[in-house]
Amino acid sequence: MGSNGGSNITPLRKTLPLRVLKPDVNNIKNLARKLKKVQRVIFMGKFGKILDLLEVNVQVDALIALAQFYDPPFRCFTFKDFQLAPMLEEFERIMEYPMKGSKPYQYMEHYPSLKTIAETFDIPIMEIEDNRTNKDNLIGFPIKYLEEKAVNLARDGKWDTFMDVLALIIYGIVLFPTIKDFVDFMVIDVFLAYKHRGENSVPRVLADIYCTLDFRHEKEGGLIHCCSPILFF
Repeated sequence: MGSNGGSNITPLRKTLPLRVLKPDVNNIKNLARKLKKVQRVIFMGKFGKILDLLEVNVQVDALIALAQFYDPPFRCFTFKDFQLAPMLEEFERIMEYPMKGSKPYQYMEHYPSLKTIAETFDIPIMEIEDNRTNKDNLIGFPIKYLEEKAVNLARDGKWDTFMDVLALIIYGIVLFPTIKDFVDFMVIDVFLAYKHRGENSVPRVLADIYCTLDFRHEKEGGLIHCCSPILFF
């Protein structure tokens, strides 16, 4: 995080009742272990260092303490003698998604088509229709379904598609968590924009962190759901 001096700045004192949506990555790590060494190198070439986020031991209490010092007007964490701000360059490095030569993710004002999802993840459209779920007014897939899909792909030796499904699971559960154990279609759109159009996901991750911190301070508490491993990194 970038820092600036500020010895005259008074630290935030009001304690907010905050919680953190910490991703359960045990099953995802088990899926990742199915990749052999060469396949892990290929995965990194496609999707950067997102597998490394599975190894971050997120300390929830530390994140809650940090969030208390978030200063919405300045979009940074304000302490007595200095300020810290999440920066795009740091997120690029952590994810290994360089912004140079790429454009940021842009929402096209509609969800990806079932045809695109079917072709990308080797799922028949009828199966998509049977397994997509409405949860808290969001359309998506239960994580259990995607995990079972990944297991079957590994069993059948369809490693390219397995990598896509594994990366999507990490996007939904780690990078862009919205609801516990659920991957919504907005996250699928971010993933497909990266895979098919080369649109960089880093600005969206950073924006999600700022937006959730702003919102929780506006509401004076609640659940922080953003990429906690990157925030904790």
